[in-house]
Amino acid sequence: MSQDTSTGRPIAERRTRFLRRPWWLTASVVYGLLIVLCALAAYWAMFSQFAPYDDEGFFDYSLKLFVGGHALYNSVFSDYGPFYYELFGGLFALIGHAVTTDAGRLIQLAVWLGASLGLGLTAHRLTGQLAIGVAALATSFTLMTSLTNEPMHPEALICALLTATTIVIAFGLRRRSRSSLFALGAIAAALLLTKINVGGYAIISIAFAAVMAGSSLVRYAVFRRGVIVAFVLIGPVVMTSELNTAPARLYAVLAVLSALSLVFVAAPVRIDAATSDESAQWPRWLIGGFAACLAAVLAVVFVLGTSPGALFNEIVVVPSHQSSLLYLPAMLSGKVVWWSLAATGIAWTLRQVGRVGPGAAIAAASLPECLLRVFAGVAILLSLGNEFPFAIAPDAPFALAMPLAWVAALPSRRDAPGPLGRLTRLLIPSLAILQSLLAFPVAGSQLRLGAILLVLCGAICLADGGSEFVAWNRERPSIGPIAASGLTALFVALALGTTFEYIVQPLEIYHDAYRANTPLEFAGASRLHLPAPVTAAFDQVVGELRARCRTLIGLPGLYSFDLWSGLPTPSPMTGGQPYWEALSSAQQRTVLAAAKASPGLCALRNNVEAATYGDGAPPPRVPLVAYIEDDFTPVLQAGSYVVEIRRR
Repeated sequence: MSQDTSTGRPIAERRTRFLRRPWWLTASVVYGLLIVLCALAAYWAMFSQFAPYDDEGFFDYSLKLFVGGHALYNSVFSDYGPFYYELFGGLFALIGHAVTTDAGRLIQLAVWLGASLGLGLTAHRLTGQLAIGVAALATSFTLMTSLTNEPMHPEALICALLTATTIVIAFGLRRRSRSSLFALGAIAAALLLTKINVGGYAIISIAFAAVMAGSSLVRYAVFRRGVIVAFVLIGPVVMTSELNTAPARLYAVLAVLSALSLVFVAAPVRIDAATSDESAQWPRWLIGGFAACLAAVLAVVFVLGTSPGALFNEIVVVPSHQSSLLYLPAMLSGKVVWWSLAATGIAWTLRQVGRVGPGAAIAAASLPECLLRVFAGVAILLSLGNEFPFAIAPDAPFALAMPLAWVAALPSRRDAPGPLGRLTRLLIPSLAILQSLLAFPVAGSQLRLGAILLVLCGAICLADGGSEFVAWNRERPSIGPIAASGLTALFVALALGTTFEYIVQPLEIYHDAYRANTPLEFAGASRLHLPAPVTAAFDQVVGELRARCRTLIGLPGLYSFDLWSGLPTPSPMTGGQPYWEALSSAQQRTVLAAAKASPGLCALRNNVEAATYGDGAPPPRVPLVAYIEDDFTPVLQAGSYVVEIRRR
């Protein structure tokens, strides 16, 4: 085998060394430059568009009401959890800054950049390779471009919390296991108290990984079978109400097969009842962190006036009926079934030959396994960016990555010994698979945001493949250096290609759009640049509202105009975007009574957006909608917006 005479190291190993262990200064410069480019692109993207359905306005305005002292859920409607409001509401209260469009978007931008950098650094830590860290950062950044659609949406906080989970796994779990497990439990509680389904997925994923990784836990059949059933069936369970539709059935099949593949890899082939390890203590720390965070967040919101009944209704009961309020299916093709079946078949085959499961022996490196890992890594990363030939479902970037996530859980010679090493190996794939369910029942921005953890699965597969190649090369001195050079070239090409495709090229597009647009002149929204016709329409609407109105109600929602015009809503019970159905009958009566008693009340309508919630049909004539339709008359139309005043 060829060696470097100056170091005595194998040439094949030396040639990949700079990728596996870059100088900290080089890494700092590279990541610093990338974040500067990302920051420019993100700023221009964030402030050059406005979604007319205005989810942004709902969250900005509900935060403003919460900061202003209105009790969450009792007075302020929201179907998202209190952690979001306490965190960002507390931030606004602490800095003394009003909740505005600009401020919300700057916070969203910071979360976007922080999560992208965090996932890149986590990939670097898990793989030891700068090039893979760069590719992960760039891919994460492009997936989170969807955050520009709904600034200040809780999905951004979810991305930050999921990123924090992976940072704890990569940087802390093996060094400070107890505090890291406590932190994982606390983050799971924060996710649950931000969006209940996301928190549920995190709890199931962590429980599954912990039981499968720990000999002291997996030997109990009730634990083992319970977490396997929950992990495999949670997808179809949450989709039960829509399983009569083809998109939901395809999504459920994808979820079941992806989870089942990971079960084949993670579950032990044999159970040794006599073996025990420190995993028996894991539940104590996980549950302790979960309980501490849960108690702290609930204590704050209850002290601020929320009742337990109102909280339970709006963050548990209302979301459980989300698909009946708004269902936008993820459009998947039948290809995902074939890909998933093939991936599951390979996972089952590896299980049959003893290459998977806790305690599986790391055999001599084989070229097929090397190629499987490298192919999976490349396919995952490129499919997330919808790159040819891996874009089997362009509208659902997780469609190919999700059934390949199990490859990241295959035992590797890079693994640290013991149950903590195995737990580290299983946590990220299990989290990534279930978080990909985020796109049900509303497959909008969630299609991309739910896929961010799959980036790390691709990174891990590439690093594992590289490790296997290095081991394989040692036995083949004649071709080893060539193979190592090819692997290095592949990683560098991925880093350069994703950086150019996902950061550099969009940067110019976002810059040109921002410069071509016209700035708004409203206080708190002056950073926002929109196309001239849109800006002109907004100017007309806000000018008319300020001249004629003292309070404002919108159909649907449209709360950004409350912020821009400075007009309050008649009642702090603002309602969800399709608020005519989300509010209970008692809540609607409260809002209706407040509206009728409100002086100088105007209505702002956007019939095009209102119809999108009913698949093109007009909104149902519940009392609130009937009041706006029957008791108001138009005085201005600008674009698709109509300003109406109350008839005398």
